[in-house]
Amino acid sequence: MDELEALLELQQRDLEIQQLQFQKDSLIQKHQLLEIKKQLEILNQKISHKKAIRDDLVKKQKFSELELSSVEDRIKTLESRLYSPASNSTKNLQAMEKEVSQLRHRVSDLSDPILELMENIEQVDVEISPMTSQQEQLLEMSQHLQTEIDKSEQQINEHIDQLHEKRDELVALINPSLVTTYESLRKRLGGIGVARLVHGTCEGCRISFSRNELDRLHRMEPPAIDHCEQCGRLLVIGIDK
Repeated sequence: MDELEALLELQQRDLEIQQLQFQKDSLIQKHQLLEIKKQLEILNQKISHKKAIRDDLVKKQKFSELELSSVEDRIKTLESRLYSPASNSTKNLQAMEKEVSQLRHRVSDLSDPILELMENIEQVDVEISPMTSQQEQLLEMSQHLQTEIDKSEQQINEHIDQLHEKRDELVALINPSLVTTYESLRKRLGGIGVARLVHGTCEGCRISFSRNELDRLHRMEPPAIDHCEQCGRLLVIGIDK
């Protein structure tokens, strides 16, 4: 294979690699996964907020239940003394009866709020339940999409690896200084560093040459290489597609 033919084929392989890389970056599943992750982020924030409310309610319930338990224990202790054969004086008995009465009122005061807290916790659980179901569905969808992405990327990467092997073979056929110039132009000019002269036009920039410039190029012995006066790309003369 001629050096300039190898250079043109190298350009073609590089374009194919570039297209495959774009294809990999633009997989529809990646956009779908991104949207699901956004939904999950919003949903996770809502669930976290609801769970924080629930945790606060549970904390208040436990605190109230501890206080209620303490009051009930105190009532039992006092009643055991009231009904003990070795009861104290009448004055002490009256004081204990009064305290028991006060404590029973306290039990009533504590019980109603505890029931209300339990109802509130149950209501929060009802609100969280569909959220967690939706969360599980979104997680399952994201895992499925990630599997599809991994599979597609593996196939694309295998193809890219094959093209890189072919690319290495082509580079070995080209003068290193020419490869360096090509690589520099390719990076600077949108991935195309070399183009053919076809019908008086550079295939890289699609701009036609002046008559004088065409005359100069046609006087070169084909196959030949020059630079496009318009875009600066390497220009191959005398090699048809």
